[in-house]
Amino acid sequence: MRRMLLKKKKKCGGYFRLGSFCPPGTYIDCEGKPTEAAKVYSEQFAEIMIDEYQDSNLLQESILTSIAREDGGKSNIFMVGDVKQSIYKFRQAKLELFIEKYNRYLRGKMKRRIDLHNNFRSGAEVIGSVNAVFEKTMIEELGGIVYDEAARLVKGRVDKEEDALNITEVLIYDKDSEIPKRTLKAK
Repeated sequence: MRRMLLKKKKKCGGYFRLGSFCPPGTYIDCEGKPTEAAKVYSEQFAEIMIDEYQDSNLLQESILTSIAREDGGKSNIFMVGDVKQSIYKFRQAKLELFIEKYNRYLRGKMKRRIDLHNNFRSGAEVIGSVNAVFEKTMIEELGGIVYDEAARLVKGRVDKEEDALNITEVLIYDKDSEIPKRTLKAK
């Protein structure tokens, strides 16, 4: 496998390390075009649905776009994600992929964005706290989007009475603090 990867690196100027699941060049050739294998797979899928798209990396994106189709200007890819929930940067997740589509699909005619604001899992106290923290901290320079009315969560759950005792406590850790770390963990 290593020899194959090295040969591919010399030929293409770079490679993806995927092990036996997806050897280099399976879906995208050295020029970035879909291979014959990708074209075969493309015909097998009427729709491609991607959950947690905000955590996609460049390799996943290249595979998905290589097997996607456009029919009459409409793509067969459906993506679901939330920039606020991206947690896989250590696995090379590229939040920029999500943000680029988030912004482009709002303006698009054939590809469109549907914002789902209503949160049915959490009560008003959690939603209010999330909104309060993100409104102050989530700016375009930091998280890639502005936390505005389009990003704000809205309570969708009506089957639960609110509990006045449910309050949110925010703990802020200062790395230069004199408080011993074990004290912070105990709180």
